[in-house]
Amino acid sequence: MEKMRLAFVAATAALLAGCGTVLELDQLKNAEPEDSAFNKSLTGQHLDLAEFERKELGWIDARNHAKKGLCACSVLPVFW
Repeated sequence: MEKMRLAFVAATAALLAGCGTVLELDQLKNAEPEDSAFNKSLTGQHLDLAEFERKELGWIDARNHAKKGLCACSVLPVFW
């Protein structure tokens, strides 16, 4: 019974992580980077990495790259 409960919790966490990732990825796709060529390039690279990780079901990594892309888009420092 304990193993089933643990499996249910893990599956629920994975599904919830995927929901947040989709929203952030959509925000990143629609975002307009600042005028710096570096920021535009960095935003595009994080978008590519986020989409790749999403396809590979790496929801946590996809969400992290989407967040970093949004930070690069708004000229916020990306430290994580």
